[in-house]
Amino acid sequence: MQLRELTSADTQLALLLAEHAAAAVAPARSTPRPALEARLARHRALDSAEQAVSPFDRMQHCRDSLNYLDTCGWKRSYHQRLFHEDFLVSLNSI
Repeated sequence: MQLRELTSADTQLALLLAEHAAAAVAPARSTPRPALEARLARHRALDSAEQAVSPFDRMQHCRDSLNYLDTCGWKRSYHQRLFHEDFLVSLNSI
């Protein structure tokens, strides 16, 4: 079994599992939590967990994800690959 670096998907999965476990143990709230409040709380938790990730690491993660899609049977055309790469490069200049 190969060791691999944790990705944002792994972090999100861990947070969702923790929320699910906490919801099973915690008493039911009398009023449901607003969806926006839940999303903001989840976003804040992700931001604090991913502060060490550099923009270049995020770009490489995007490239790796797109390349993975190519190997799973979803082939991007030549022009799609050019567009995706140009888009990533344009985000770097912002």
